[in-house]
Amino acid sequence: MDPIFKLTSRQWLVVIHDVMVTAAAIVASFWLRFDTQGLEERFDALLLFLPGFVLYAAGIYRLFQLYKGKWRFASLPDLFNIFRAVSVLAISLLVLDYVLVAPNVLGTFFFGKLTIILYWFLQIFFLGGPLFAHAPACDDVRVRAHPGARPRGRCGSAAARY
Repeated sequence: MDPIFKLTSRQWLVVIHDVMVTAAAIVASFWLRFDTQGLEERFDALLLFLPGFVLYAAGIYRLFQLYKGKWRFASLPDLFNIFRAVSVLAISLLVLDYVLVAPNVLGTFFFGKLTIILYWFLQIFFLGGPLFAHAPACDDVRVRAHPGARPRGRCGSAAARY
């Protein structure tokens, strides 16, 4: 594994993006799941929980080396790493929720299963979606620049497209 401080500027951008969309996925899953009263009840605890979870997620992303993926194309190994990392995070939320339901802690579920499922889908979309959105845009730019050119790969890579 690469030392955390020896990342390239592009890799730092990937890490920052992944951390930001993790926070967005958590907040969006709470917003989709709970009504106004449920959000108000959980808001203060969510603000306390979110920074720690984002740091934990950054460690999981580093463990699965999400920062090493190429934004020029979405490979199956990259998507599988996203799937594995997000699944670990969702299972961690589930375990934490069952710890919090203990009578001497909260006594009730903080997330709930539906919120965790929503989080899983949103996080997969937020992390994997930009890979798929970026690649066709690169092909469009190259084809417009050279109308008769045969697509060689995404964003000028020599890898075969199919």
